[in-house]
Amino acid sequence: MIRPEPIEIHAMAQLSQPYIDFISRWYAVELNRLPNVTDSTKVAQGRCQVLNELVKLANEAPHMAAEQRKTAAATS
Repeated sequence: MIRPEPIEIHAMAQLSQPYIDFISRWYAVELNRLPNVTDSTKVAQGRCQVLNELVKLANEAPHMAAEQRKTAAATS
């Protein structure tokens, strides 16, 4: 995954919890389907990887945004 810009991290940090829960459920469904995929396994694996990265980013974004604010305050 490419590194998100600070403004993108702040936007992700403000996502509502129901949206984060939706992405997490979607990832879980795709991951559960993965062992049974018979065609386009690479596509299914790629979808799981992207959803996993989105879930991680959505969960870590509030902490990342807070760190950015601390760093900005310390350098000001």
